[in-house]
Amino acid sequence: MAAPTGDSFGWAEQAWRWLSGAITSLGGLAVPLTAIVTLAVLLARRTTPATDPEPGNDDTDADTNSPS
Repeated sequence: MAAPTGDSFGWAEQAWRWLSGAITSLGGLAVPLTAIVTLAVLLARRTTPATDPEPGNDDTDADTNSPS
């Protein structure tokens, strides 16, 4: 839609459309970028679950350090 020749604020409308388009594009990129960063942080902080010692193979010194 072309602005009339006497419209002195046509540049402001074009600037607003450009700015709103840029914000929309950046917002659309922020969502997947946040998901990728979150996934990378979770993978970096991932720890293996501790394995439970088998019953009877407890190698702690609890029995030998008890007072007699």
